[in-house]
Order: sequence, then structure tokens, then C-alpha cells
Amino acid sequence: MKQIYLELVFLDNLLLDFVLLFFCCRISEKRVNFLRLLAGAAIGGLYSALALPLPWLTSPWIKIPVASLLCLPLGIRPFRLYLRRLLLFFLVSFLLGGILFAFLCTQNGYLIGSAQFPLLRYLLLGICLLCVLAEFLARQTYPQPNRRYQLSFRLYGHTIWLQALVDTGNCLQDAGGGGVIVMERNALSKQLSAEELQKLYNPGEAQLPIRTFACSTATGSASLYAFAPEALTLHFHGRSYSIKAYIALGELSLPAPYNALLSPRLRLHPLHFSGHLPG
Repeated sequence: MKQIYLELVFLDNLLLDFVLLFFCCRISEKRVNFLRLLAGAAIGGLYSALALPLPWLTSPWIKIPVASLLCLPLGIRPFRLYLRRLLLFFLVSFLLGGILFAFLCTQNGYLIGSAQFPLLRYLLLGICLLCVLAEFLARQTYPQPNRRYQLSFRLYGHTIWLQALVDTGNCLQDAGGGGVIVMERNALSKQLSAEELQKLYNPGEAQLPIRTFACSTATGSASLYAFAPEALTLHFHGRSYSIKAYIALGELSLPAPYNALLSPRLRLHPLHFSGHLPG
């Protein structure tokens, strides 16, 4: 006879309800709030743990209100969206319930809460981690073509401002596969002194990560001198994004007022920005 542990029942159902609520939110809306998902899943885990010593809680007349409570942390307004989440929760539960029933028939025992059969627990944990990873990747933001961006970074005590466009043909990558920004070489001469420029072009004195990037141009191959500045930030319509990237210096022919080209591979990390942007 297999032993069933309340804490494992809670854990198994917490993971299971987390997966169910994740798919409900992903289908019904664009973003997922993991804290709300965890709160709803905790309600489901607590209910399942209580239902083990109290069998009357497994009545369908109890399960339906509990499911309503389980979806409550996701938000009740607008009420129409709440009802949609609840309906999706039942649909996904029926689908997954059939899969679990098939496992149960092959194991002749409890899948939930059993210390002797941890396979399902590991499977649910893996699915939860995949859900979190998938959501994280889906939230990655990249610069978009046909937009006018403002780029700022700190260099030797100065804040350098650039006007930038996305160049879909910019295939330069650093060692980690991240995109590289290419800026007009003369743009720095307008904002730095001659001594600071000389310091920047001397790798031994630059006090910054320095490297070169090989690239192909219309006239042949070239090597671009690049540096990694501090506090590199991209601005667009009042929103600001932190970037970690090298800036390569080259000879560009861009329409005014642009003086930099962004790579479409740049990963943008949202920031709260309340400062003044130059026109």
C-alpha cells in the first residue's frame, strides 16, 4: 500500500495548477503575472491537501466554487475576461486530466502525493520551468525597423547622445551572439575633446573594453574599432531600455540627423526613465 503525504499532495497540485493557470493566461491575454499564478496555484494545492482527509470536499458542487477561487488572484476585472479564464481552466483541466488518468491506469496507484512515484512531480516541475523560460523569451524586446531611436551612454564623464536607426543588414555580433551598434566616427569628435579622443583610440589608456570587428563593405573588407561604454540606454517615445553592446566606429552615410545604426539583435531591458530627452 502506497503512502500519501499531505505536503507532497500540496506540492504536486501546486505545480499542476501553476501549469493550468499559465496556459489559461497565455491563451486569454498577452502577459503572465507569475505572482498571481503562484497565488492561484497555492489555493489549488491547499484545497487538494484538505480534500485528502475530508473526502466531502471532492464533490463537484465544491470543486466548481474552488476553481472560481483559484482563478480569482488573476483578476476579476473585466468580469468577462475572468469568465474566459475560468472556462479555459476547465477545458485545460479536462485535457490534462485525461492524460493523468492514462498514467494512473498504468501505475495502479496514486500519482499525486506519492513518495514512491516522483516521476510526475519531476515532470510537472520541468513543465513549470519551461513555462517560465518560454514567458521570459517571449518578453524579450528588440529594436524595430522604421523607428527613430535616441541612444545615450556615458564616456569619460560626458553623456553622449546619438540619433539611431535599425539596420537589418547589420550582422555584426560579439562573442556572446549579441548585436553591435555602428556609429559615425565624426559624431564623437563633436562631443569629446582631442585628448579624450586620443585616449579612447589607445587601447592601453581607454579604460574600457576594446575590440575590433571584421566586416564586409561595398569597397571590400574592413576592421572596425569598437568599445563598450557605460550606461548604454536606448530611448523611444518616453520609454527607455538598457543595452549591453559594443559600439563600433565607422564611416557612415546617413540622412540627417542620424549618426548611428542599431543591430536588430540587440536585447532591450526596460527601464523607468523620467529625465529630459534632447530634441
